[in-house]
Amino acid sequence: MAITVLIGFNLYTIFFLNQMILSDSAIEIYTLNFFLECTYNVCILLILSISLLNYLYHDSKRGLLLFLASVCIVFSEMVQVAYIFVSADYLLNVVYALLLVTGFYIVYVYIVSKINAYYKILS
Repeated sequence: MAITVLIGFNLYTIFFLNQMILSDSAIEIYTLNFFLECTYNVCILLILSISLLNYLYHDSKRGLLLFLASVCIVFSEMVQVAYIFVSADYLLNVVYALLLVTGFYIVYVYIVSKINAYYKILS
């Protein structure tokens, strides 16, 4: 059931992102740049879905950290798409930067907690 909902959510989000991208008149549909952008968006959403399933399956603090990091990074990418293709507002750029830095900080905390757990086993 959860996978079906995630697939529906991902398809809707990809459709919404493509509509935002296609609203820019300079973008051509059947070009390499458009397909790369679509592939990148699909990969980012797959990372979000896999991290959510990982958290739901393991229900641990590290799983939650990984999910929160992927949420921050995915939303920062969505804000960046809005900044590039919809409105070049300064606030969108600041929100993008804050979400991206927060996401990578949470990834850092996740990696440090994993390393600490590994070395605790060796001790």
